[in-house]
Amino acid sequence: MKGEIIDFISDPPSNSVCPTNSISKEHITKIDQEISSLLKKKVIVASSHEPGEYLSPIFSVPKKDNKVRLILNLKRLNEYVRSFHFKMDSIHTALSLVTEGCWMASLDLKDAYYSVRIDDAYQKFLKFSYKGTLYQYTVYPNGLSTCPRNFTKLLKPVLCVLRKQGHILVIFIDDILIIATSYEGCVKTILAAIKLLTNLGFVIHVEKSVFYPQKEIIFLGFQINSVTMKITLTREKIANVTTRITELLASPTPTIREVAQVIGYLVSSFPAIRYGECHYRAIEHDKIIALKTAKGNFDSHMHLSPRAVGELNWWLENLPNSFNLIETPPVDICLHSDASLSGWGGVMNNMSTGGHWTAYEAKQHINYLELMAAFFTLKCFIDSVVGKHAKIMIDNTTAVSVINNKGTSHNDQCNNVACDIWKLCEENSIWLTAAYIPGKDNIIADRESRNKNVDTEWMLNSQFLKLALKHFNFVPCIDLFASRVNKQFNPYVSYKPDPYAKHIDAFTISWSTEDFYCFPPFSCITKVIRKIIQEQARGILVVPDWPTQTWYPLLLPILEQPPYHLPPSADLLIMPSQANLQHPLQAKMNLLICLVSGKNYK
Repeated sequence: MKGEIIDFISDPPSNSVCPTNSISKEHITKIDQEISSLLKKKVIVASSHEPGEYLSPIFSVPKKDNKVRLILNLKRLNEYVRSFHFKMDSIHTALSLVTEGCWMASLDLKDAYYSVRIDDAYQKFLKFSYKGTLYQYTVYPNGLSTCPRNFTKLLKPVLCVLRKQGHILVIFIDDILIIATSYEGCVKTILAAIKLLTNLGFVIHVEKSVFYPQKEIIFLGFQINSVTMKITLTREKIANVTTRITELLASPTPTIREVAQVIGYLVSSFPAIRYGECHYRAIEHDKIIALKTAKGNFDSHMHLSPRAVGELNWWLENLPNSFNLIETPPVDICLHSDASLSGWGGVMNNMSTGGHWTAYEAKQHINYLELMAAFFTLKCFIDSVVGKHAKIMIDNTTAVSVINNKGTSHNDQCNNVACDIWKLCEENSIWLTAAYIPGKDNIIADRESRNKNVDTEWMLNSQFLKLALKHFNFVPCIDLFASRVNKQFNPYVSYKPDPYAKHIDAFTISWSTEDFYCFPPFSCITKVIRKIIQEQARGILVVPDWPTQTWYPLLLPILEQPPYHLPPSADLLIMPSQANLQHPLQAKMNLLICLVSGKNYK
């Protein structure tokens, strides 16, 4: 009888010497029982040596029923097997079909792989030795790289028949999820699927199947609830992942393989862990660097960086209560952001803001700047998006992809900004979606990012300011007229929405509660002095020495000490975003640093 052949790229070299099996002592008895069972089912048969044979080692994997699964380690042989890209149903496929209040059931195919026979001429490549006896597989073994694709293709016609009848099914190898909008419809699909599969010779695993329709079911290690429309990890999987992480943290120098295995557990948990994708790339980065250093040897030892340890601790803290939504809620609010080489811009509804880059930031790649612009926009309007689903429109496809993927492994700078964005979302219960918008349609944000007006960004050289503060023996607590790039103190108040400002518009808050630092635009000095007097505030005020101005007589009565005088100097005023730019009045402008108090005015 003919069977499935193995599609080799080239003939594998003959290997009649079996490598060492990897079986723990506690599994020896169970492996004996498993081999006996496989012999009875004729999954394996006793064999003898022959030309061109290929022997592989075996290892064991524990099963939920306290038994073990025997795995033929075909890693070496798989290098000679032709591989094809193909798409399988997954947990994401299942979630895309789950609707609120739907009914679900599941079927498990018993010994699914063992139902497909291997051609006699190819069985010699599937041999292993155990306790001095040589065996060979007669059917699909666990471990052959082509099995998932071939078995999926085998079941395609079966699914086609059922789906043509209107039945909704999702299948992953031997696990089948059934979904229906009604209880009766679910029962109908269960019966149709069982009848067709059993007629074709498949065996339904009764203990592992769920024959009665439910609104909460376990599929592929995830608990799906159609009432709450949430997906969570099963208790067993939470316990397993927690144990793996704890063991890894307890080891000062784990092997690269152990780290890679934990990464695999984390990645497989993503569908049920909101924000989970944000907390694994430092571990992945450490693994990649260690693997390069070890020249691909997974059994070499490595160290985890503090950041990677922090990510593992995040998982330990969040695993027990984590969940994810099966359906993303509708968008509540839309924002726009844009970046140019000179600055950034952000828009929400009819409000717009923006700012300039620092000299360092201006030299960075535009992808990084676009992500920074998105981050700043989100921070500026954070009070309006807390607890909501926000969509941010960006005219840079890389930035959109990095945000939606919750980071990237290709660029540390971009990944760090993405982590900051999602950390902000996590702290404020925000679900964020990034979407692409053509640059020609991102008009307002683009205009804000290209704002050439830098007059408001001039700042007093901090060295001169330190001398003055030392002279007055005074330490300000807040900067009243500042931005992200020119602030002298934290916290600070900006004149328009700013990502790190404590308040917006200094004239809308009280100045009497904190000792302030104030270097206002020259056009509003009169208003500043009047507010100081009105609120009896106290702080440092920087003004030009212009006795001809109408505000000058108002300044004199509120001085606590004679002003600290700064004569004209090329480096008196600096522009953070353009280090070489000089103030147009730098050759003739005298500045006064004044310690003032509104209580002095009479």
